[in-house]
Amino acid sequence: MFFVIHPLKKHTTGEYKFSNRLILKDVINKSKYKNKIRLVDFFNKPVNSYEFKKNDIFSHPTKKYYKNKFWPTIFEKILN
Repeated sequence: MFFVIHPLKKHTTGEYKFSNRLILKDVINKSKYKNKIRLVDFFNKPVNSYEFKKNDIFSHPTKKYYKNKFWPTIFEKILN
């Protein structure tokens, strides 16, 4: 099983102090299936490396960013 997590703009600016990813990581680590669960985490990138949609109140990443950054990494993790 794969989980993919990535920040929204408000995570990178510090406006969101809490992230569900911490709960997810804790649950995975406590699971008896933790060796069968893969987590693809995009939170550890430099802030200026993200591209967010303009005028999106939740500031999701752009389609271009998904295509060029997220998908290649996700497929690499799945296929290896």
